[in-house]
This record gives sequence, structure tokens and C-alpha cells, in this order.
Amino acid sequence: MFRHTTGVTLSDFIAGHRLRLAKRRLADRHASIKSIAYECGFSSPSSFTAAFRRATRSPRQYRSEVFDAAQAPPAADIRGA
Repeated sequence: MFRHTTGVTLSDFIAGHRLRLAKRRLADRHASIKSIAYECGFSSPSSFTAAFRRATRSPRQYRSEVFDAAQAPPAADIRGA
């Protein structure tokens, strides 16, 4: 019934929700990856890292890219120089 209504299985829906939550939490540089793993319902930091890596890349790489993008200077406006 859930899959018929949403187009995804319940387990895939929950996994996606947990990973979206983890991505938001990884944007907080003060939160440890270990604490994020447990907050998002994973049984261990290693199971969190494995699931996150299967979906995108390692949590550490993701966090690094988020902070690098936030610190990048704005693109130059080349519209009517």
C-alpha cells in the first residue's frame, strides 16, 4: 500500500529521510559524524558511513564540499561590464 501511494518502498523512504537528515546535520561543523550517525538512527558510525557512501560519498567528503562551497567567493557578474 505504501509503495502504491508514494512510489517507493517504506524502507527506501525511511533510508532517504535518514540520509537527508544526515546531510543537514553534516552542515553543522560542530556535530561529530559519530553523533550524527546515532541521531539519524544508525546502529554505528560505520554503518552510517557505509550507507552514506553508497548513496553519495563519504560523510567527511560531503562535509568538506559543503564548507568549501560556502567559503567560495561569489562568481563575478559579467553581464554588462
